[in-house]
Amino acid sequence: GGTTQIEACDTHGGEVRVEDRRLPAERLASRVLLEGPYVRREVSLVDTGVLPWDVTLVRALMPIPEADWRVLLIGGGASTAPRTILREHPVGVVDVVERTGAVVELGREHLATELSIARSDRLNVEVGHLFDLLDQMTPGYDLIVVDTAALLPIGGVMGFSSRTRQRLLELAVAGGTIAWGPLPAESGMPELAEGWRHEAFVRWGMGSDGEHVILTGGSGSSGWPESFGGFQSANGSVREP
Repeated sequence: GGTTQIEACDTHGGEVRVEDRRLPAERLASRVLLEGPYVRREVSLVDTGVLPWDVTLVRALMPIPEADWRVLLIGGGASTAPRTILREHPVGVVDVVERTGAVVELGREHLATELSIARSDRLNVEVGHLFDLLDQMTPGYDLIVVDTAALLPIGGVMGFSSRTRQRLLELAVAGGTIAWGPLPAESGMPELAEGWRHEAFVRWGMGSDGEHVILTGGSGSSGWPESFGGFQSANGSVREP
């Protein structure tokens, strides 16, 4: 049992590292990417059949192959959701904005994200100040995924200014969806846009608090599935912080 460090990088914001953690009594093992004390991404090294929350989400909301589909991942530097979109949707276009370059590099080396800080026809990965990057993005996203684990080092969801939250609404198409997850308790709750509908989903079994995802949709947004990837609708209620 115990923890084995795989690789570490010092950054201006602190250490980014990858660890393997094992609990032999429970036959559990996971690979964890951390930014300072914060867990950015944890993946099982044992085949549990449970996919990352954002991978199950993009699969659930993926449109027909012929449909144009623009997706923005905020804090998605350690995510395999972009890889999933590029492999499974023939014309989907993905933009990833990430705060920390080392997260992208270690994610590619140790979490099989296949992400590099570069631009191509269907994938663009940029690193920098999230608020500045969002100001530079072109509106028209069908799906915006906010990885709240990436916000923990900057104060959680509450680290997003009201101007930045407004910018998310501007970047989404009229019938688009903005997803917030996995909402660890310390990240806080997103401020929900007036006039937008919202629904909470929860998946148990990933820690005592479960994993919580909130979907928000503008007028004209199509219906969301009642469940996806083990997540169940929490009866339309939104968990209090």
